[in-house]
Amino acid sequence: MRRKIHQVRPKVVHVIGDSHALAFKNKSIAYSEVSMIFSTSVAYIRGLRPDVLLENGRLNQQLAEYLVKERIITPNGKPISATDDRALLSEQYATGSGFEMELVVFHVGEIYVRKYLGTHLQNGEFDKAKIESDLSNIVESYVKDVFTIARNFGLTPVVHEITPPTADDSQFERINQFSSSREHRAYAYECFNKLLAEYVTKHSCMLCPSSDRLADNEGCLKAEYEFDGVHADPKYALMSLCRVADLWLYSRAVGGTKRYGRWFEITRRSIDLPKISQVGVSDPEQIFDQAQVERIRKSIGPLDFLACKKPALDWSHAAPFNDTEKSTTEVKYGAVDASGLELLHEVLVDGPAGDSIRSLIGSKFAIINVRAVESAPHADEGVGPQKFHRDHCPIGIYRGLLYLVDVDEGEGGFEYQPLDGSPEPKQILGKAGALFLFDANAVDHRGSPPRTTTRLALDFVILTVPEEAEEIVHCAPLGYIWPVDPYMFSLSGACYPKQKSDRWFYPSLITAGSEPARFKPL
Repeated sequence: MRRKIHQVRPKVVHVIGDSHALAFKNKSIAYSEVSMIFSTSVAYIRGLRPDVLLENGRLNQQLAEYLVKERIITPNGKPISATDDRALLSEQYATGSGFEMELVVFHVGEIYVRKYLGTHLQNGEFDKAKIESDLSNIVESYVKDVFTIARNFGLTPVVHEITPPTADDSQFERINQFSSSREHRAYAYECFNKLLAEYVTKHSCMLCPSSDRLADNEGCLKAEYEFDGVHADPKYALMSLCRVADLWLYSRAVGGTKRYGRWFEITRRSIDLPKISQVGVSDPEQIFDQAQVERIRKSIGPLDFLACKKPALDWSHAAPFNDTEKSTTEVKYGAVDASGLELLHEVLVDGPAGDSIRSLIGSKFAIINVRAVESAPHADEGVGPQKFHRDHCPIGIYRGLLYLVDVDEGEGGFEYQPLDGSPEPKQILGKAGALFLFDANAVDHRGSPPRTTTRLALDFVILTVPEEAEEIVHCAPLGYIWPVDPYMFSLSGACYPKQKSDRWFYPSLITAGSEPARFKPL
């Protein structure tokens, strides 16, 4: 009998917390739409409080031990993706995958609120203003610590809401040895969660809500989720896991591991800031003639809204399904076929334009992703890529734009805030075939909304590469943006020159070059 085998990609969700984290033990969900399975790994730290994730600037010992055991950090406290340990690096790349940004959920705070509530009630009057003030201090400190841990170790952080309190007064008093009305305990718990929502936004984390499903109209735990007077029935964990998976899938547009720090060190030819980072945006140059522009236009496949239909672990990517509230329906994207990639390589890599690009970015380069972008005319204010923004590219990633139509005033020109402090944005106009580069981390920029005609352009993701690496032109699947790890990532069949492998990987580069980039320790 022949067995039907489905290839899926696993993603580990690390859940770190007090006893509430135990509800996530041995949980997994499958997303058939994107061929992925999310499974949990739980770090239960007894009595963990939000104020002890960092102690005197150092990582909580039990938390550190877990991160070491899971090979997220090294024993000396360095992100494993930034290590210079040859054995650790070789072991990772021997799996056939580069490093990922680990997804970590922090489920902490309920024990703290319960004990705080008891202390506050013992002091007399139930003072809502004081409770909010006290909890605000602890919640902001907690979220700041989560952000610090995530930033230092290259994690994708999610903060989980605390579980609502039991609605059973007698059980609450028996467990905690003090009494509190439902109104009072519901207020304190709701206040903590409200502050979480406020501070995760402020400090670049994500929030997994749960009280909208778990809490009754009075803010206490619904009867169907009652378990032991403290915890919610573990069945809720699957709901939360689905939400965490969604958060991860919809937040991967700017992912990049700390491997980029070392990579940039071995690619740069000078310690000086690259020219493109000094000027922000290069002057447009007429690189392609009309016949070449027409060849490129013919090489563009069907255009579609930006959605990543098969998310990858090794590429940052757009959301898996188009969300018109987060993007604009007037912008569509398309792939470039082999003939177009060959022409781009001939002109941009082998031709004189290649020397100009190398001079601007200070190294050899590979165009690791190219896609067509069509912007239809409309009268609305721009959203998504048509709003001023920065791309948060990993270090060593630069962007380029090639106009495939003439772009005049009102026709969707690239717009940016100059680095010289000028208050008014500048717009780049030009003929079809004009190319310019920009440092998407240095300047606020946007594709201005075209008002009269459709704008068509090619968007380039340019990676600095060391002398040993080949300068390729690659078109990743629609929705992919840049690799998570520059040392190893998957390649599509749309690559010029054609590669022998479906994977970008140069083993000799793993330990090549200077000392790795140093990241500020905790």
